[in-house]
Amino acid sequence: MNVLKAIATAAAVFLTATIGSPAMAAYPERPVKLVVPWSAGGFADLLARLVADKMSASLGQPVVVDNRPGANGVIGTESVARSAPDGYTIMLTGVDSHVINPALYAKPSYDVDKDFVPVGMIVNLPMILSSSTSSAHKVSSFAELLASGKDPAKRLTYGSWGEASSGQLVMEMINRPANLGMLHVPYKGAAGAINDAVAGHIDLTFLTWLSGEQMLKSGKLKALAVTSRKRLAVAPELPTIAEAGIPNFDATMFYGLAAPRGTSKEIVDKLNLALRDVLNDAAFKDRVFQSGCEIIGGSPEDAVRYVNEDKLKWHATIKALGFQGRL
Repeated sequence: MNVLKAIATAAAVFLTATIGSPAMAAYPERPVKLVVPWSAGGFADLLARLVADKMSASLGQPVVVDNRPGANGVIGTESVARSAPDGYTIMLTGVDSHVINPALYAKPSYDVDKDFVPVGMIVNLPMILSSSTSSAHKVSSFAELLASGKDPAKRLTYGSWGEASSGQLVMEMINRPANLGMLHVPYKGAAGAINDAVAGHIDLTFLTWLSGEQMLKSGKLKALAVTSRKRLAVAPELPTIAEAGIPNFDATMFYGLAAPRGTSKEIVDKLNLALRDVLNDAAFKDRVFQSGCEIIGGSPEDAVRYVNEDKLKWHATIKALGFQGRL
């Protein structure tokens, strides 16, 4: 009888350990959707696909990229905020969706702190200011860009991935102090701005090494300067904007992963572990290095601290430019 009782007790312990948390034990049982709130073909999309491919191997289920562009990332971000917190819908976060938009909208449609739980940070990356080599007003250097404000007949146009996006904000950090009078042309995503710059329809745009390497190497676009404090390891000949004429200039973007608020800690931790596997993968690290990015990584708690620190910098810029509550 004691033997039977011992067996029953052991069986109960085993069942509790293995099926007591069914979501954790089974997750994921089907594909995980990774929402990218920006258009296909831009640097956010390309990065997401690199991450999704590697995470699929770690999770044992496909991680499928779902592009939902529009309103500077608001549409896709809203969709994730309203999704079931079951771990099957996550999103690629960025400085636009999680830092800039909340400061731009007088009545934000989502609350970053209340609607999302961070999974982890991926990378930090600088932007490359690039000019079209086929537009009417060719700009061959950053010095030439700064001098363009002295010529009323040479009113330059620049494209960004949306009204009041990080692309516009950073360009205005150049445009306004230098009194250049450049005209902003907003697109639904970075790919549209890059394609129109290649076609010569606009004069300037920002891109990353990941999204623009081929156009830069082929001569369809010309890199003028980089927005980070230090030069790119993959393009050391390219000056920083601070070196080229605007002292103390520093503007970089981040990307990470987040899930809807209410997603269990067990699932978030499993996703974070899969993300860490991606960031530790030698091929991924090499690709990131070759793309001009720096890996951030860390825990979900580290992601909270990183985003909060970035808010201080960007919100000060938004206020100085008069963009606060603009939309």
